[in-house]
Amino acid sequence: MRHSLTIILSSTFIIFAALIGSLKVSALSPDGVPALQQIPDLSGKNVYFSESFGEASQFDRSDRGVSRYASLLHLMGANLFVLDWRQSIPSDADLVVIPGPTKDFSPDAIARLWVYIQKGGHVLLFADALDDKGNVSQALKSDKGLFAILWGDFGLRARDDVMVVEGNVRTVHVTEVDKNGATTGEKDVQAPELSVNFQAGLANDQHPITQGLAGSAANAPLFTFSGARSVEIDTSFQNINVTPLILVNQPNIYGETNYADYVASGGAVEYNIDVDSPRGSLFLAAAVENPTLGSRIVLVGDVDFVNNGEGFTTSPNYSGAFVHPAQANFMVQASAWLLGTKGSNLTFPTPAATGTPTITPTPNLAASTTPVTSSIVVASPTVVASPTVVASPTVVASPTVAASPTVVASSTHVASPTVVASSTHVASPTVVASSTAVASPTPKATATQ
Repeated sequence: MRHSLTIILSSTFIIFAALIGSLKVSALSPDGVPALQQIPDLSGKNVYFSESFGEASQFDRSDRGVSRYASLLHLMGANLFVLDWRQSIPSDADLVVIPGPTKDFSPDAIARLWVYIQKGGHVLLFADALDDKGNVSQALKSDKGLFAILWGDFGLRARDDVMVVEGNVRTVHVTEVDKNGATTGEKDVQAPELSVNFQAGLANDQHPITQGLAGSAANAPLFTFSGARSVEIDTSFQNINVTPLILVNQPNIYGETNYADYVASGGAVEYNIDVDSPRGSLFLAAAVENPTLGSRIVLVGDVDFVNNGEGFTTSPNYSGAFVHPAQANFMVQASAWLLGTKGSNLTFPTPAATGTPTITPTPNLAASTTPVTSSIVVASPTVVASPTVVASPTVVASPTVAASPTVVASSTHVASPTVVASSTHVASPTVVASSTAVASPTPKATATQ
């Protein structure tokens, strides 16, 4: 079995190597003249992917997987492994990637990750609002576990919301029921249709992750999000550098904290100024650095930002022609910054036409005359708070694995396959100061309690 896997991986890498040829790519210099430029050199860097808590997998070539991002890391020279949470994070780990856990981290895992961060570790974390079934994720609550610690010491966390775009207001027929399922009344309410798909722009272009991504106002890049959580930062900490990277600023976009009821009721939920994340400017990604410890963390509020079926879609499939090249460049530069390497703004081949949804203008919020019926309003399921986890001073990293230029896979180190490569990489313009919404179908699930 291991021999067969080795043959498959070797064959895949040969194909990708043939596609990209040299590791030099064509980029655009400031004056617009093409020039040869090296892609970021991650040679000898060890990247560990977490896969124990329902995360997207580096081996998964489906839409949900992150194999294309893993392939980019590999093509830039990084060594890829699977993290074994039963042990302390290896001392040779240059970066830990956590791509959208759908289950909450165990207390032991949080403690081990915190020890790693306190020793100058680097973490790339994607915190999703929805799980792989489209339900509101119960992983990584903002006031418990890992985020409670990150907020207290680094001023960084994801809110417990689902970023939504308000569409047309329509009439929703509501049947109210009690906890025993008995009908207590019926009524019609006016509520907007909500979409979880939207686009956002750069919060700034001065951070190393975003430098060079800003294009002209007419050609500013947009980043696509689907089912995202907003990111909250606190810049009041001394000796901690917290920088917002991506934001959305649109009056009909906000963070809905009661999205489960929206799905259950067929749409009878509206903006609550005292409970929901506010309209207007909301961050979707941020970076934090503790220069004293050497720790670096990048938090993105949506794993779809980097998965194969959304942010890293290519056309044709399995090519280097990214449909969202700004997204790929953001991840290249974020990875380089986390690994202490100079980033590069690459230009990828022009993608072929796709069947992706057309970006629509801001929806008209006028009331619709067509009522939506057969909706049932029920109390949303009670979320049981998981115990707050505090990093234990007694957790000590286990014997370390010595760093070496060539990392040999062991029983706890699994080599990653590569999935995507481009035959040509070139620099892309970037940045956007505006945001645009994409319409999505209204959830039609109903529930009773």
